[in-house]
Amino acid sequence: MDEEIKEMKQLMLERRWEEALTLARALSEKGLSEGEAAMARLYYHGYGVKKDEMEAFLLASRSAGKGNAEGQYLLGEMYMDDREMIPEYKKAFEMFQKSALQGNARACMMVGLMYAKGQGTEADGIRAEEWFRKAFLGLKRKEENGEADTEETGVLGLLYLHGMGTEMDQPRAIQLFLKSARLGNDEVQQTLGQCIIEGQGTEKNISRGLEWIRKSAENGNTESQILLGDIYLKGQIVEKDLSEAARWYRKAAEQGDKVGESRLGILYFAGLGVEKDKNTGLEWITRAADHGQASAQWLLGHFYRRGRGMEVDYEKAGEWFKKAAARHYGKAANSLGDLYKLGLGVEKDRSKAIEWYKKALAWGCREAAKNLIELDDHGQDAGEYLKSLKHTIQ
Repeated sequence: MDEEIKEMKQLMLERRWEEALTLARALSEKGLSEGEAAMARLYYHGYGVKKDEMEAFLLASRSAGKGNAEGQYLLGEMYMDDREMIPEYKKAFEMFQKSALQGNARACMMVGLMYAKGQGTEADGIRAEEWFRKAFLGLKRKEENGEADTEETGVLGLLYLHGMGTEMDQPRAIQLFLKSARLGNDEVQQTLGQCIIEGQGTEKNISRGLEWIRKSAENGNTESQILLGDIYLKGQIVEKDLSEAARWYRKAAEQGDKVGESRLGILYFAGLGVEKDKNTGLEWITRAADHGQASAQWLLGHFYRRGRGMEVDYEKAGEWFKKAAARHYGKAANSLGDLYKLGLGVEKDRSKAIEWYKKALAWGCREAAKNLIELDDHGQDAGEYLKSLKHTIQ
């Protein structure tokens, strides 16, 4: 059994995903936490298998429950996921700390970051630096002994890049990123590309930076695929190219990435970069909504409310708004306030409208302040609160 675990880990290091998946599944079926943790990682990132965040979460939970440090680390990552979800910082901190106490250097870095930001625990700069130092020393030792995998090499680079646990040394960070990226680590390829585009630790070079991000995307990294889509959609550092944006969003969407699904759906609905097809657009947006993307859930609700691509249905609109609001999506809470204010699909209720507008304001929706003022419910307070949020509302 130990030999099978060792072989699986080697396959993971060599990024031979399909072979690793086969062996990980066999180990998982025997109830071994190492196999469950490996499968969780593969499903979470979509390596060698279609991306499935729910399956990844279940596998990581099972592995972590058996005390596996890698499973605990992955579960912490999932609790930290803020891509239109509500990060559960306390649970993430608990998982990272359990993993770190078993010597997982990446988890040590995450514990340090959470102490530094006061996420899931009280902010404590001294403890943050202690954990950063543990992470740095552990990873530096593994790197010097030739024992670090590509992910650990990349994390060591991050510590050098930001001066966490050591003196800041951005050129050294770039050296480590290059080493990891050349060995095929798609996450580090993206980080390296962004550093080169921004000129961190190396000469600024947009085309060279994009090459690394493109390599990451071609290796199946959905975040890089979406990043490229955004870059071509906005046209800020390259010439705007909507068809190229759609191509990269499609790659992410076809791997089950909810952000890619939503972005691609919007392009189809609007006819941007692809032939306009509202039905196809709605299919992709619905997939994203079903996968839990809050903005897609709100958008479906908006379509039902306004009758865009479908008949008006205020009750269904309210259902989708509530799903998005459950993820603290400000626009959704504001839209629920509108339904209660106007009595659309629900009984007209001024107090509930105010309640939802206040939540929307707390979750960063500017429009809610105006709605509260119009209802004359502590309008001055709403205006002052909006000013207090001016640095955090995007």
